[in-house]
Amino acid sequence: MRNTESTVEPTTIRLLFVCTGNTCRSPMAQVLAMGYGSGPEGLRIEARSAGTHTRNGLPASEGARLAARRHGYSLENHESSELTEELVEWADWVLAMTPSHLNKVHLLGGQAKSGLLGSYGTEADRVGAETGVTSPSVPDPFG
Repeated sequence: MRNTESTVEPTTIRLLFVCTGNTCRSPMAQVLAMGYGSGPEGLRIEARSAGTHTRNGLPASEGARLAARRHGYSLENHESSELTEELVEWADWVLAMTPSHLNKVHLLGGQAKSGLLGSYGTEADRVGAETGVTSPSVPDPFG
């Protein structure tokens, strides 16, 4: 007897997180996004990260590894990647940490599918609006 139930292929969204050195902010965002694994109704998330001013193969910073570990994630196997046109092309959506990172993404052809990570509604945005101090940039925690 043949199974007549239809199976729905999961939709995959590919996220690319971009910062400067790809050793703190963007790897933490990547590991958090990958922690979601799949979303509602079969949405599957793939995530990568890259840096605008880095070289390939650097480990995540000690602070980033400790912060990730404290929240049940691991950056022990992270290796930095330089932001390339190929990575921008791979992504469905590119989320940059600062306007200078976003500018680099635009120079590599990602204008139509990129934005600042800090521009999306969060508790920090609400608090910032209340205090008058708002910024769509994600500050660099390095050091």
